[in-house]
Amino acid sequence: MASKPASYFDRVYKEKIIGHPLAMVMIERWARAVGPLLTCCENVLDLGCGLGVVSAWAKRDYIGVDFSKEAVKYARANYERDGVAFTVADLFRYAASVESDSVCAVILSIVLQHLDDPASAVAEAKRIAKYQVIAAVPMDSPNVSHVKPQWTPDDLVELFGSTVKIDVRTPGYWLAVWRKNDEAIADLAAGSADTEASEAEGPKGSEEAVEDEQPASRDDE
Repeated sequence: MASKPASYFDRVYKEKIIGHPLAMVMIERWARAVGPLLTCCENVLDLGCGLGVVSAWAKRDYIGVDFSKEAVKYARANYERDGVAFTVADLFRYAASVESDSVCAVILSIVLQHLDDPASAVAEAKRIAKYQVIAAVPMDSPNVSHVKPQWTPDDLVELFGSTVKIDVRTPGYWLAVWRKNDEAIADLAAGSADTEASEAEGPKGSEEAVEDEQPASRDDE
């Protein structure tokens, strides 16, 4: 469960994120950090998708889930297309309905700091993931509404296990990538060429998205 009700996040998205340049730029940076990891994935489940910006990188079969109606409304208006869909739902209830080892990549989009039980969310993501789980958490957030505002690499190792890879691709956030087994690493490595090219070029229309829509981050949540 999130520490705050959906109505709280609806208000935050309306008042502090959507249309606010700094927040929108931070979300775009997050999307650019995560997006290249998705280019070789046949399907993606984004738990806590927020405004849906990461979906711009998905090849196909992307589902974004968030319990904020305002966030999903924005995501549908700006990113929904053939193979990309968004739904309003509780993350845990939605995840419980997904079969094990059925999703190439599961994303926890800067959401763990909002949860009372992040360990259960990570366990569900690992169960669902066929290959990898991607998550980000703030290093040190000033937002007092976060259940856990400060995170360290040790915290992520405790949640994901010792095989998790931790990186810094977005200022202020730890990026964690957990892969299920050696086969997952090999399969995903096969798409590395596409990943490098996509990271250099970005998704089609992404530059326009920054100027016209400028999606947002959860810094202010």
